Amino acid sequence: EEPETPSGGEGSSSSSQGGQSSGGNTDEVVYSGGIVEPASITPEVISNPSAITAIVNKYHALPEGYTPSDLVAITTNCGKNLQLRREAAESWEQMMEAAKADGITLKAVSAYRTKDYQNGLFTRYTSQYGKEYTAQYSAYPRRSEHELGLALDISNTAGIPDNFETTAEGKWLIKNAHNYGFILRYPEDKVKITQYGYEPWHYRYLGKDLAETLYKSGQTYEEYLG
Repeated sequence: EEPETPSGGEGSSSSSQGGQSSGGNTDEVVYSGGIVEPASITPEVISNPSAITAIVNKYHALPEGYTPSDLVAITTNCGKNLQLRREAAESWEQMMEAAKADGITLKAVSAYRTKDYQNGLFTRYTSQYGKEYTAQYSAYPRRSEHELGLALDISNTAGIPDNFETTAEGKWLIKNAHNYGFILRYPEDKVKITQYGYEPWHYRYLGKDLAETLYKSGQTYEEYLG
């Protein structure tokens, strides 16, 4: 999913698996690279939004009215006031301290977002960049991991730099984030599967065991769920 400022370029699962399923909708609009227009999808509303392992993507949406009940403030290192769910927040603080011990300063630039906030971002992206770009880099409201309170955009500045993956911070995350329960959610070689462009800054908290499993297998969460 999108950073709040573009760089130039998102227990148990839900009752169905995480892979792409049209939910009966046969009128999907598909752009270049196999990216599907989210407005053309009728998503499944997940039944377990409070689960740490809940799947949210273009095909799986949060229920209307859902707000995480255990949001807490996190250290951002860039002056922003951000929140995550408690378990993810505790792991973020541990990861941040471990990075600091290695001489790396991680900065959280986006975390929990409300539906209204996400809707504003999606609308702005559509207006500024058009539907096709937005379909690849911005999540439709209620289909954003940020609304789970379990996703972080991590950077080495107060924004998102180009080529973050080549920075010391980006490299550290790729090597170590899974040890703290976070996965790189939208890898460069899995765009058609995740339905989002490569986002080396977007990490999702899934818990240490599952994050380690995905790290070792090289799978996306969609591939893991089947």
